[in-house]
Amino acid sequence: MSLSPNSVLLPAFPEIAMRERQNRKTYMYLCQSLQNVYSHVNVIDIINPSCFYEVSYESSLSAIDSTLMASLNSYQQIQKYLMLAIQDACPPEQTRVYTTDLSQTQFNFIEGDNGVWSQNFLFYNIFKHKILIFALKAVPEQIKESAYDENMQEEDYDGYNELLNEGDVQEAFPQGSKFFCLL
Repeated sequence: MSLSPNSVLLPAFPEIAMRERQNRKTYMYLCQSLQNVYSHVNVIDIINPSCFYEVSYESSLSAIDSTLMASLNSYQQIQKYLMLAIQDACPPEQTRVYTTDLSQTQFNFIEGDNGVWSQNFLFYNIFKHKILIFALKAVPEQIKESAYDENMQEEDYDGYNELLNEGDVQEAFPQGSKFFCLL
């Protein structure tokens, strides 16, 4: 049985909340940040406010931690540093965390990217107006193998990682940043 976020969580932006200017701005920041991750889709036209759910900081870190622990053999080596990096960029007391239920949209984000499943966590630092996106996506093994470059070492390889310098990120979305991890 698949458990969708909307079966256990309330939307972060119910219709009445969207009457407030700050909630509309936050919603737009989140959409613009997702646009950076899913650049091949016009996210703002597809994702409505009811697709976003606010989750606790601790439960989002726990979900990320357990997913990476189950997926990566070498995760224990970077686990402490990853959690510290997330907490440094978006301290718990300054951050709201959102997740998405993209199954409610017209576009299948997972299959559109050759994925099997995905998780998106958007850490919004409300004081710095910065958004850290943690997107986990599983891709079939044959996709990974077909994109493998034999000049790269296997443990360092990520055939789907898009590297942007800080200037490109600031130009595309001045008030946002992203962290993107694909499995």
